[in-house]
Amino acid sequence: METNMTSREELIAPQPTNSSKKRNILIAVLLAVFLFAGSAYGYFVHDLFKSPKQIYLEAEGKHLSQLVKTWGESYDWYYKEYVKPYLENPVRSTVEISAGIKGLELPDPNLWILLDILEKSKIIAESFVDEKNQQYYTKFDVALEGNKLIGFETFVDKTKFGFGVPLIYNKYAVVDLKDRDKLKEKFGVTALPKKILTYNDVLDAFRIPKEEREALFEDYAKLYVDSLKKTQVTMQKGTFPEGNMKINTRILTISFTEAEIADLMKKMADKMAEDEKLLNLVYTKQKSIIKLMDDAGYDLAALGIKEKEKSEIKGMLQEFSKNIHDGLKDLKLADGVKMVLYIDGKDNILEREVTFGNANDKTVIKTARWVDASKQENGLFVVSGGEQGKSGELKAAYTKKPIDSKTKKGTFSFSLKDDKEDFSLLLESDFSEVKDGAKQDDEVKFTVTAKDQEGTGKFSGELKTNMAVNEKDKNREMDSTLKLTFDVPSEGIQGANLNVTVKQKDEFGAEVKLPKLEAGNTVDVVNISEEEMFKLQQELMAAVQQFVEKNMALFQPYMQ
Repeated sequence: METNMTSREELIAPQPTNSSKKRNILIAVLLAVFLFAGSAYGYFVHDLFKSPKQIYLEAEGKHLSQLVKTWGESYDWYYKEYVKPYLENPVRSTVEISAGIKGLELPDPNLWILLDILEKSKIIAESFVDEKNQQYYTKFDVALEGNKLIGFETFVDKTKFGFGVPLIYNKYAVVDLKDRDKLKEKFGVTALPKKILTYNDVLDAFRIPKEEREALFEDYAKLYVDSLKKTQVTMQKGTFPEGNMKINTRILTISFTEAEIADLMKKMADKMAEDEKLLNLVYTKQKSIIKLMDDAGYDLAALGIKEKEKSEIKGMLQEFSKNIHDGLKDLKLADGVKMVLYIDGKDNILEREVTFGNANDKTVIKTARWVDASKQENGLFVVSGGEQGKSGELKAAYTKKPIDSKTKKGTFSFSLKDDKEDFSLLLESDFSEVKDGAKQDDEVKFTVTAKDQEGTGKFSGELKTNMAVNEKDKNREMDSTLKLTFDVPSEGIQGANLNVTVKQKDEFGAEVKLPKLEAGNTVDVVNISEEEMFKLQQELMAAVQQFVEKNMALFQPYMQ
């Protein structure tokens, strides 16, 4: 019998309404979103679902990007400060160098005279550079007690170049590159070009576009990534081993057996042998460089330079690949290659240690860079290895810390140790740099100690540099002072001092001043006749004699 009565369970259980159904769906959706977001966060931030290989490759990629960025910024700064101004504007530079040595015990009186002359002498150099107009001038003088004794000048004006010694003879020897055929016929000179190559000419010929570099690199990077098996990369948690602060890290170990290393190198070599991008790059760069030299008039045959066909270059790459294959036959890496990386929570590689060789002869290369809690930057580079009792180590370390908005201070050390030769070298230094607007003052204090079987030698020093840039007057001035103190007991040297002072000024936009060449003050080296050459020789002999007599008084005190 059918009935409309419901069971007790049905009466007790609430019946879902439309609103409650929607609420349940919303909760389910929110739960799914939460789970997905948590999983994604864990994947991207906590690496919950990433394999050690993925973590390694992402950290390596970030590290490489940072290196490229840093190198690019350094190059851009150097180009802006020390290359671009010389390419875009004429620049006049003056340099004065003076030096003196004291505290040496010299048995030979003539050596004392030389040291006295050195202390009272000064080297003075002046140069003009105009890259756009291909004009260059250099003047070099040596002065004793304020009197210029000897000097020479060289200059280039497009196809003309010449030199002179104005303190001795009042004429300039001049050669015009347009007369290169006559030079070859008269003097057998074959190396002279038609024109002087500029910095821009050479830079353009060798420049490789960024896109080409990156495309070439990516192919080999992909080959490395594809060759690396997941089982070669392991990970564990640990603490960064350098410095005095605790940094939690992931320790990644990438291991290669001897066979895996050989296989990777063979793949790289095979790729190189058939790499069309590399082939085209080498071929086009070769053509542009050879064309540059040919257009400038260089005798390529005399220099042994010949343009190679693309097939020849391909053959060279294949031969290079074969040499790699042959060399791998003698590979001795019983313990393979192991690379250990310490990576922080932001995927920064703080330290890399590479070990290869075998149990009796291992080589370890370590690089590290980190910033501690005081914002001090630290760097470390170590290479060590060798057989037991014949090991050696090279180590370099630096620190740099901002003191305030203008000042940074730091240290740098370098050591070299060779147990086999019983030799060690240690350099320790402190430095500071103060930058205040357009002025910068740098100071370095250092000590170098060397030790071998003969004994120990030591010298210490101080280098101060003051630089100021005047944007209004478009010039840059720099004064540098170097002071060294030597102690080498085995050679009888104790407390000897060397002082060197350098003053330099660069003026940007200055007018280039070349010697004014006229018939009365030039000697055309190419077109000079035999009669004129004989007359020139007579004049030179008389000029030299007159110069010696004129300056004899300066040397008289040193000849007694």
